[in-house]
Amino acid sequence: MHHVINNRATLGESWAMQRKQGFSMIELLIVIVILGILAAVVVPSFLNVKTKGFDSAAKADLRNMIASQENYFSEQQAYTDVTISAGGGGDLNGDGTEDFRASQGVSLGATAYTDGFQITATHFGSPNIWCVNSSSGASGAAGSIRKATSC
Repeated sequence: MHHVINNRATLGESWAMQRKQGFSMIELLIVIVILGILAAVVVPSFLNVKTKGFDSAAKADLRNMIASQENYFSEQQAYTDVTISAGGGGDLNGDGTEDFRASQGVSLGATAYTDGFQITATHFGSPNIWCVNSSSGASGAAGSIRKATSC
């Protein structure tokens, strides 16, 4: 009888050894499903943070361009048209020197009016376009930065 007990123990140990060699298919599928759920939650969050960062860069350059336009106005008593490509510089006063440099990835465009200006800014990594209109006929509050749907 002692021999049978040893035989059963040997069979049990053998099964335990086989079990420790790997995971079952259902265990692997459960892990994959959990990872998929986590990725579905984290990736959109991460993309939203990147877009907000790109928008912040565009709005910061927009504010800097407002200051440059006002500086130009104090010297010339007029605003100026200027287009600055992503990461490029612009000569606002036409003297051949760079008066403004956009952040990497940010493009700006300024249109001068007799009573103000309109500036748009966008970052290539964001679908949003930001604008400000300083003229008295601007929709919304003149001089406030907003999405370009109503500039």
